[in-house]
Amino acid sequence: MARICIVDDEPIIGIGLKTLIGDYGRFSEIDTFTDGESALSHITANPPDIVLTDI
Repeated sequence: MARICIVDDEPIIGIGLKTLIGDYGRFSEIDTFTDGESALSHITANPPDIVLTDI
């Protein structure tokens, strides 16, 4: 199964997306981050299949 990473500075958006995507049942791991630095270090160490970010 695929892994996905969600990066958004609004925690409620990340939680909502994680819930919606989790209900779909196609991803083995869904990680959420509220800042780019922690997301980048996680993505570099453990690359996901999909990354969702806001502008």
